[in-house]
Amino acid sequence: MQEDGTPLRGGMERGHCYLYQMLNMYTKKGDVVVQYGGDTGVLALLGSHMGRYFTIMESSKTFLDELPKIMKAQAVRLSKRKALEQ
Repeated sequence: MQEDGTPLRGGMERGHCYLYQMLNMYTKKGDVVVQYGGDTGVLALLGSHMGRYFTIMESSKTFLDELPKIMKAQAVRLSKRKALEQ
């Protein structure tokens, strides 16, 4: 963090490559990953493509109702990116 409290890289949102590296480094195929707060759904979607199982803990009913739409949109976004190495 910088002195004014902003992150060094300029934002809190991480790209798919960063999330892929984190999941690949700390988990293995078949692991269960618990995510507190669904956020954008990218982590769960990416992990499921990598063979991980996800549990999203979310207290917002509105978010949970919208989650299928979010996951579908993220799947389309992810499919347009370069194929991930398995």
